[in-house]
Amino acid sequence: MKEKGNMFREAIIIATENMQKLYELSGGVEHDGEKGAFREFFITRLIRPIMPPHFGIGSGIVMDADNVQSKQSDVIIYDQRLFPPILVAGDRGIFPIDSVLAVIEVKSCLKATDYISLESAARRISPRNSSNPEGLHISTPAITKDGMTHYPVYAVFAYTSDAKKKDEVNRLEEEIPNRSGFIRIICVLDKGIWSYREEEEKYVKHSDIDAGKISVRFLFKLLDDIEEVAEERGKYRLRDWLL
Repeated sequence: MKEKGNMFREAIIIATENMQKLYELSGGVEHDGEKGAFREFFITRLIRPIMPPHFGIGSGIVMDADNVQSKQSDVIIYDQRLFPPILVAGDRGIFPIDSVLAVIEVKSCLKATDYISLESAARRISPRNSSNPEGLHISTPAITKDGMTHYPVYAVFAYTSDAKKKDEVNRLEEEIPNRSGFIRIICVLDKGIWSYREEEEKYVKHSDIDAGKISVRFLFKLLDDIEEVAEERGKYRLRDWLL
């Protein structure tokens, strides 16, 4: 008798294998912008079928009610029950941070020098305060007892890395010695996955080594974190954006 849920996991593994083949095929595209767009599309096609129907997925800019904007984001996951995109053309748009649950940056080949720009982008969707003046502000009050609002999960997804044997957290810390956990998940499809544990203030590496299993663990961790963020977001309050 097969393990319960095994067919669902196998479906994700097969979808990952197909995504890898399409990724390799897209290598023949000469225009870097178009090549990047294809590879972002492959990720959304992997994620979309397993998301709850009330979650939307797109790309573009995250903005708060004070008109402070994030950097361009490859993949944006948002709760359609809270706020719709402000402007939208196809899957591209401007998304209110009050409804944004996660942002994913997609890299073909992750390099150590990428971490500086990735950390900067992650800071932009984190709380605005004295130590992070370029961050965004969620207007809708949280529904948790302590009133603390969880900001969007920032994840990095890469098909491969230019350092096969070096730990990605070590590379991150070499580039940004004072990193603060703004990047919550790092996934390299042919290498491994790392996630940030806030209570311990450190990254942990997950043990899966097979590319299919890495994608399963990435999706499990991503959606688990997204659900946690979504559960404590306040209800739709348009007046927070109009007053």
